[in-house]
Amino acid sequence: MSSVNYGVVIGTERVQLQSAAAGGAVLGGLVGAVRGRGRGGSSQARSAALGAAIGGVGTRILEGSNEAMEYKVRLNSGRTIRIITEPTGTRIGDCVSVEQGRQANIRRVSNVHCQMEDAVPTAAHTAEASACDQAKQGLLDAADEEAMELAIRRIHILCED
Repeated sequence: MSSVNYGVVIGTERVQLQSAAAGGAVLGGLVGAVRGRGRGGSSQARSAALGAAIGGVGTRILEGSNEAMEYKVRLNSGRTIRIITEPTGTRIGDCVSVEQGRQANIRRVSNVHCQMEDAVPTAAHTAEASACDQAKQGLLDAADEEAMELAIRRIHILCED
């Protein structure tokens, strides 16, 4: 089950991922990472690195690119997090959903979701987040090149806004 939080993008930065394998094909616990800074002890514990995962950046690496974007997001709760993923066209000021399951994802949503501190994720956004998470898990579970290519297509369909 994926969780969904809403927030506003307050910063973006291009980052270069380091490849440890020939041709830039790195696939191990690397991307879709979310990390944050809270406003107190329990928030700091909750905002520790939530883990790395294959996601949009994983597909870019498999396709030969080592460029990613780090998005800094101020969640409606006031907490600030950073998510590293493939460039999504998301800009500073955009309202986004930050999806966290076994992997992480970010996608643009209507500004209405960022206007309330206690905005409850919609059923549709939660379902989209779960489908995206399953698609990314499919990439991790892929046993051969054909399965990876299929998983990458599913990620493009299910994880992009």
